[in-house]
Amino acid sequence: MKRVKHHPQAGFSLIETIAAMAILAVAAIPLMQMTTTSVQHARGLETRMLARTVAENTISVALAQSALIPGGILAGTEAQMGRAFNWTLTTTPPLEGQLQRFDVIVRAEGNAQVLSQMTSLKLIPLPVIAPAEAPIEDNGEGQNE
Repeated sequence: MKRVKHHPQAGFSLIETIAAMAILAVAAIPLMQMTTTSVQHARGLETRMLARTVAENTISVALAQSALIPGGILAGTEAQMGRAFNWTLTTTPPLEGQLQRFDVIVRAEGNAQVLSQMTSLKLIPLPVIAPAEAPIEDNGEGQNE
């Protein structure tokens, strides 16, 4: 039976350590790229969610107004969480007894890409006509019946 001698300086050599670190670095690169991609996707989702909030706010304000909104295009800017969004509201002419259509498009400020688009309808009521008053008859005694 052979005896195995143990050296007091036994362990990994410098070349083995460098090789292990290189393998670890090669394996870590895809993980870092995946993390970066995930962060970019999360930021994009957050931006689209904020744009949707701007679209909902714009539509809600238009629907809540009691005054008729003339047909045409309105535009404005709204900030959400420190980011500016440009919105465009296109409306059809308000016709009594008809539905008025509201289309809103939201873009990030300085960007042409549409982040959110919504459509809503509002019923324009018919004008209320007061009933005609019945004529007052005089029975000749100075009292009205």
